[in-house]
Amino acid sequence: MKSEMVYVVLAGDPAAGCDMVGVYTDEGLAERVKDIVGGQCKDGYIRKHILNPNEARLDQGFLPYKVCIYRDGKIGWVRLSMHLIAEEPYEPKHYVDSPFCHIIVWANSEKHAVEVANEKREEMVTAGNWKI
Repeated sequence: MKSEMVYVVLAGDPAAGCDMVGVYTDEGLAERVKDIVGGQCKDGYIRKHILNPNEARLDQGFLPYKVCIYRDGKIGWVRLSMHLIAEEPYEPKHYVDSPFCHIIVWANSEKHAVEVANEKREEMVTAGNWKI
């Protein structure tokens, strides 16, 4: 299924909270509306969102997990990350001078998340992308 983008036009002060003005499938129309409300409010801006993000993964029972894994394969922790449900998985991040990294994976259980994260860890170590 092809993902469709929608453009949510917001108005108001982002620090104090914003009101949704409208949701558009046409970016040009969203830009025109933003320009109109931007002149009447402190700020007018657009947030881009994908409709039905990760629909296929969710239909298969997969959820996003964040795994803290050490270079030697030891697991620091595993957390279900529902706030990431609309996001695409990102490349593993490891920190300079740090023996661990955080990996976002889509999995059907905590055990499966650890397995997938460990595969990614092995790829990083083998490729020389994790030298610590």
